Amino acid sequence: NEEFGPAEECCNRIWKPQEMPEYLNISGDPMLDGYSSLENSPPFPVLLTAIQAKSVSDSIYLPVNFSSQTEVVAYFVIYFMDPIIRFEIGEVEIYIDGQKFNARDVDVPNWATFGTENNVVSLYPVRVSGSANVTISPANGSTLPPLVNAMEVFQVLDVVDDLTDP
Repeated sequence: NEEFGPAEECCNRIWKPQEMPEYLNISGDPMLDGYSSLENSPPFPVLLTAIQAKSVSDSIYLPVNFSSQTEVVAYFVIYFMDPIIRFEIGEVEIYIDGQKFNARDVDVPNWATFGTENNVVSLYPVRVSGSANVTISPANGSTLPPLVNAMEVFQVLDVVDDLTDP
């Protein structure tokens, strides 16, 4: 439950854990410091910790609240890597407000394959109004309950140019 900030962060992101007592908290060992060289350079503690549904038939629900109550365009980046070495099939489907957002099921690699793969899913543009409900559900054939390491959410802001020609 440690916050990670811009000291070594490639993109000035702040990684802040959120307690989710309705899910299992899982972590790998040993816990490493620093940042990975994988896509988007997430910190090792992000890849070595995850929340997991309690059953292979359960889903993970992640509500996201935006400050604006009007429609906004959002960008979701979701990280998947099982921090535990086990040999189960992990595949998930991603829904936002009930709509499936990825054309294929998402494989969940495990720590045994680290250095060769993690799975980062970027979803854009996603139009939302006030809030969004992200659901991570088991795909057909998955023997591993759904899990997720982290989710980044960006909101696209309109920029108004007040400059006038002299």
